[in-house]
Amino acid sequence: MEENQKNTNDGIIALSLVRIELTEEEARRGCTKSVVSGNQQYPIVIPAGTKLGDEFEIRSRNNALIGIVEVNNIIAGEKKEKRKKKTAPKETAETAGESGGKKSNPKLIAIGVAAAVVVALGIFAFTYFNHTVPDVSGLDADAAKAMIEYAGLTYEEDRQFSDDVPRGDVISQEKEANSHLRKGAPVVVVISKGKPIPAPGLVGMSFKDAEKNVKDLGLAIEVASEEFSDTLGKDKIISQDIEEKTECEAGQVINVVKSKGITQVEVPDVTNKTVDEATAALENEGFKVAVEEAYSSSAAGTIVGQSVEGGKTADKGSTITISKSIGPKPVSKSSSRKKKKPKKKKSGSSSWGDGDW
Repeated sequence: MEENQKNTNDGIIALSLVRIELTEEEARRGCTKSVVSGNQQYPIVIPAGTKLGDEFEIRSRNNALIGIVEVNNIIAGEKKEKRKKKTAPKETAETAGESGGKKSNPKLIAIGVAAAVVVALGIFAFTYFNHTVPDVSGLDADAAKAMIEYAGLTYEEDRQFSDDVPRGDVISQEKEANSHLRKGAPVVVVISKGKPIPAPGLVGMSFKDAEKNVKDLGLAIEVASEEFSDTLGKDKIISQDIEEKTECEAGQVINVVKSKGITQVEVPDVTNKTVDEATAALENEGFKVAVEEAYSSSAAGTIVGQSVEGGKTADKGSTITISKSIGPKPVSKSSSRKKKKPKKKKSGSSSWGDGDW
């Protein structure tokens, strides 16, 4: 294969001229060739009946003209052996009719029919089992699929991670290039998924943080559904469909379940119950219970109040405080006592004795 530069008729755009050789069989029946123009490899379809000097256009995926392929040599194949002419069997007296005409020989007819069937089967087998596997190495998935299907074969794809081959390009093909297969036979092509990206752990994160984390890694995130949670607040990630550290392909989507908030539960009315009865009723609904004591005219030991009224809702798992009666508040007794009045002294009298002087 030879590559030169060739100008178009207007002399403005320089096109790549690629010269190729064909065998007589390829020129007669048509084939698919892979040619290189610049640094890219392109599949070229050579139609049946191609002649020396014929030219074909090389076009990119967006149909831009980027080069010309010219057939500059057709290699002669092996000469077919000349078939020996078979002499017709001489007519004998047995084959001649009474009127002098010829009678058909059933044996010869059977032999002729059998020969025709053999030839037909041979042609069918040759065309059916003579589909050449193209070389798709270095191509991307779309170009490889086009070449294999043009060759009359079935394209099948397997995808694997690769540190070396760019994402979307061919790593290998199952059937060897230029081997022959029956029409429609499958050809498995291994396509690169690029370098693997470990999936991050998102559970417990806010959706905003999870979205940034995923995009920074070259992945994507989508909210599959939203649910209430017993433990995670609004907009937190409850679960993800791809487990943490699973190898992902660039651009792969991780589906998550986002929290609508803590599950809301109706609080039962536990007033006038005992502490044990109230505690059991609240815990049965998923609440935690705290007990405090309060003076009340109600019987001691009964519940006279609760921090969230019965019939209202609260976060599942939150604490409900109940107030237990310890009876009426005791009345304090007065500790004051009456003071004794001092006795009045009689006038003229003295408390001193007569003998004090």
